[in-house]
Amino acid sequence: MAKIKNERVGVCYLCGSEGIVTDDHVPPHCLAPKANNSIFYKLPAHRTCNKYLSDHEGRFRDYVVAYANNGIQEAEDAFEKMQRNFERGKEERNGLLNQDYYRLRDNIVFGQTQIGEARTSSGILLSPFVGIKPPQDLDYKAVLIKIARGLHYHHTKEIIPNTHIIRAEFLFSDFERHNRYIKHLNISDQMGDFFGYKGTWVKNDPKKGGIWYMCFYRSIIGMAGFSQPTTLT
Repeated sequence: MAKIKNERVGVCYLCGSEGIVTDDHVPPHCLAPKANNSIFYKLPAHRTCNKYLSDHEGRFRDYVVAYANNGIQEAEDAFEKMQRNFERGKEERNGLLNQDYYRLRDNIVFGQTQIGEARTSSGILLSPFVGIKPPQDLDYKAVLIKIARGLHYHHTKEIIPNTHIIRAEFLFSDFERHNRYIKHLNISDQMGDFFGYKGTWVKNDPKKGGIWYMCFYRSIIGMAGFSQPTTLT
């Protein structure tokens, strides 16, 4: 069998087990399919862990790129790939687009109000966006958690165990409360115009947990947090 590129022995940043690993892109490469590989974090992951959420990562891309600000090249590239995917196999469906198109169309919410200014005081960019609910078959929380696990591992080399309390969500409301917290976070980076983040971890002990806010295409913000469960005695 052909050797997989960058295959090696290592510890998977997702499950924490040792074995044959390869590079996993953080954030997912599909968010900026034409971007230079060097701007992604490439972390060790088992092939099965790496590919486990592949379908959901593609649906996640389709969902968040719908909120993208105009003029962002990475969003244009992702949107172009999304459109090609919509048209894939339409000849066999008498010209109809595939289910990925209807997944988004059927979740449009009319009358959604605008939720933010162009830029928060902490530096994360926002924009008004159309109202689209996350499709039921998109596990967006799992994708946000996977990206946050990668950010946490990249900065601390600590693997978040599944026994931790893990939460994730898109921020569609209560921006002022989150913004007051975000501006005090001490770790940040910006990868082109398609992804930026701010975060931190428990002081002096990153094993205990952390929190990460992630901005996609300078428009939609998600968050994921990890914390050790408390033990009652």
